[in-house]
Amino acid sequence: MDPTLAAVPFAGAVVCLLLATTKSGRRFQLRRAYASAKKGLEKAESLSRSFSHDNVYAKAIRDLQGLKDAVDALPAERDAKLRALRTNEERTQRDNHLKSTLIMRASISGIGSSRTSALASYGIESAYDITRHRVMAVPGIGPKTADNLLAWRDSVERRFVFRPNAPLDPTAVARIDAELAKERTRIMGEAQRAAGALPQKRQLAEAEAAEVAMRMQEAAMELQQAEAALNALGMRP
Repeated sequence: MDPTLAAVPFAGAVVCLLLATTKSGRRFQLRRAYASAKKGLEKAESLSRSFSHDNVYAKAIRDLQGLKDAVDALPAERDAKLRALRTNEERTQRDNHLKSTLIMRASISGIGSSRTSALASYGIESAYDITRHRVMAVPGIGPKTADNLLAWRDSVERRFVFRPNAPLDPTAVARIDAELAKERTRIMGEAQRAAGALPQKRQLAEAEAAEVAMRMQEAAMELQQAEAALNALGMRP
């Protein structure tokens, strides 16, 4: 037999095998392209959903709302601070009683004008300022004189009478109001700067939105093309 003729069936088998392999490889490639396109569209959709919440303009709006909420919360914060003052009112009244009772106006054994001046030079002017450690640090004040000062302080404290319905300490209230006014000024300044930056951030967000929309459109077209290629071979996505 002619060797050339003998090779014809073998060559035909090889061609059929190659065609089958090529067709199978084509199907595999199409399915892989479809899966990739589908994943790309899902990713674009996820990006689009998150963009509506995470873009720079939306964040700026939320920040402004947070600043507004902080300003609105200041009155409640003031009430809370005043309640805390009321809770500590007895201590405050006692301290004020001690602070208002001056050494220079008292009659204390061993304490004349010179020692009163010496105590004042060390910041000890009222019953509130007297502690053993502080008075013993003043030159010319010995243990006996320190005992006299401490005994006088105790007598002043025993005369204290708590007034539960007395107005709050105006100095403490003024301090709270000053702190809150400072905080309000800070917040309002920050809000003003944030509001001034809104137009620029809105432009950035619109540009980002256009890019996200374009990516969505491209991903959708790729998926349509992949589906069409599968359908052309009678394959289901």
